[in-house]
Amino acid sequence: MAIRHLFPWELNKRLMFTLISLEDVLHSWLTLIQKRTELSLSVTGNMIFLLGQLVSYLTARMWCSTLQRCDLKH
Repeated sequence: MAIRHLFPWELNKRLMFTLISLEDVLHSWLTLIQKRTELSLSVTGNMIFLLGQLVSYLTARMWCSTLQRCDLKH
């Protein structure tokens, strides 16, 4: 059974691509929110928190699939 070894730069390249893409999405969301209505600080904070959770989830999924060490069934 062959074990796939990845160089750190491959993992870093995938992480940076994901984070830059998510940063663009976050900027677009905040611009849209600011243009449409003036939201309270708590609503804006909740939106930022939820987007942060999305970033964490996607980064963790990508890390696991890259290293092939996580068993997400358990």
